[in-house]
Amino acid sequence: MHKNTKITIGIVAVAVFALAGAAMVFLPADLRFGVSLPQPEFRIEKGDSLTKIADALAEQGLIRSTFIFKSYTTIVGQNTNLKAGRYRLSPAMSISDLVRVFSSGLYESDDISVTIPEGSNINDLDNIFAKAGLTKSGDFLKADYINQEGYLFPDTYRFESEISKEMVVKKLETNFYDRTDALLDFGGVSETDNSPAIRTVIIASMLEKEVQTKEDMAIVSGIIQNRLDKQMLLQIDATVAYGVCLKSFLVGKHCDVTQVNLIEAIKATDLYNTYKNTGLPPGPISNPGEQAIYAALHPADTDYFYYLTDKAGNAHYGRTAAEHAQNRQKYLNK
Repeated sequence: MHKNTKITIGIVAVAVFALAGAAMVFLPADLRFGVSLPQPEFRIEKGDSLTKIADALAEQGLIRSTFIFKSYTTIVGQNTNLKAGRYRLSPAMSISDLVRVFSSGLYESDDISVTIPEGSNINDLDNIFAKAGLTKSGDFLKADYINQEGYLFPDTYRFESEISKEMVVKKLETNFYDRTDALLDFGGVSETDNSPAIRTVIIASMLEKEVQTKEDMAIVSGIIQNRLDKQMLLQIDATVAYGVCLKSFLVGKHCDVTQVNLIEAIKATDLYNTYKNTGLPPGPISNPGEQAIYAALHPADTDYFYYLTDKAGNAHYGRTAAEHAQNRQKYLNK
């Protein structure tokens, strides 16, 4: 064969190979245009090699050539930049599409979103995280975690699916101090000290359980302060209910504060019974949000000493025991 002919054939062969490679790079593995194709899950684990990724793609029918995939990925400089994660891919995606998705880290997150409402207590948190599958029922009902009541900030969080309960609690506690730093000055005190910051958290935790709106929180905060100044019993039902449930929490049992029989519970003599003991309870009864903490720091200046909430959650106030009795009759039929 003539030398020039051989050269021509070689050039044509290279051109054909280049065109075929380009087609594989920029055309999808499945050419059924306009047809809805399945989107199988594809995972890249940390440390997976380019070869392992290419082989897995080929096994799932997502590419037609591991050689072309590896060559293209290397040529565009992404061979060491394919992000670990869980992806939803389609045979309708080309190699260039796949490399772009992998290198950009456009994977589906395995993170679990968890929302903790303001005023949730340790029992509520235990139920929330167990339902999300991040912990087991009862994991939070341990003395160490119960002692952090009030300092586990209510918020929406994202957690990796595999996370320890210790790390969950740490994240909530860290968020509390980050979010309240501008409002509270703990000054290095522990959560058992009788400091102004601790007292604020205790009052805020009560406000979360007693009233709903910002305005009512400020007024009730003022009432609490008025009663403390006069050394009057606070007589707050929510603290009584928490005291009853705390006994269960400490032995790893669930207890719903909303189901406590208050008529019987008020007879108890524990320190959370604000019908029997003057002053604040010894610790928070829920985990308050910023609104309640702000209200605890800024009590409304009123001459009210009494309040109640009706069945619709609306608050009503009284200056004297007689006014309070009238409100009980009018709004609670008691």
